[in-house]
Amino acid sequence: MLGYIGRRLLHLFPVLLAVTLLTFLIASLLPGDLAYAILGDQATPDKVAALRAQMGLDQPIAWRYLHWLGGVIQGDLGRSFRTGETVLAAIGARLP
Repeated sequence: MLGYIGRRLLHLFPVLLAVTLLTFLIASLLPGDLAYAILGDQATPDKVAALRAQMGLDQPIAWRYLHWLGGVIQGDLGRSFRTGETVLAAIGARLP
């Protein structure tokens, strides 16, 4: 029985990695620019470029995924663009 549980746990990690990668790729390939969505259509190209650099959106997608995955492993799910609070705090506030 322990062998079965061990094998199932070993299969869990590649599946979780594949799901996170697929989710990240889908979110990254959505049309539109996140910097323009945050700043609005009236934003200057300089402000958009500065926000893209600040958020790491000017980096290759592989670097962004690994950076994001490292944060998730450490419990850093990021910040809400709307409220500015951490995502972990927002989730915790809505749990019973």
